[in-house]
Parts: sequence; structure tokens; C-alpha cells
Amino acid sequence: MSHQSRLENDVYERIKATKRDDGSFSDAVDRLIGGRSLHNLRDVSNDAESAA
Repeated sequence: MSHQSRLENDVYERIKATKRDDGSFSDAVDRLIGGRSLHNLRDVSNDAESAA
């Protein structure tokens, strides 16, 4: 399944710059986010605050 998303020009250019010739934009985005979701990042932040 595919989805359409609007991106600011600078964000699009950053993704395009990391896209490999033999890969898709989805591959580039997946590489950029490293398999983490924003939900995961919230949990990391909470763990860091608890340790402080």
C-alpha cells in the first residue's frame, strides 16, 4: 500500500540526497529514521529524565 505525503522542499531535498540510486524514497526515509518511531523517542527521553 502506498500513501501520499506533503514535504517541505528542504525536507524533500534532504531525503533525495540520502536516496541511493537503486533504492526508493521509502528506503531512504526508513534509513533516516533508523526504524524508530516518535513514540520510541518519547520513551528514550523519559528514561533519560528518570536517570538524571
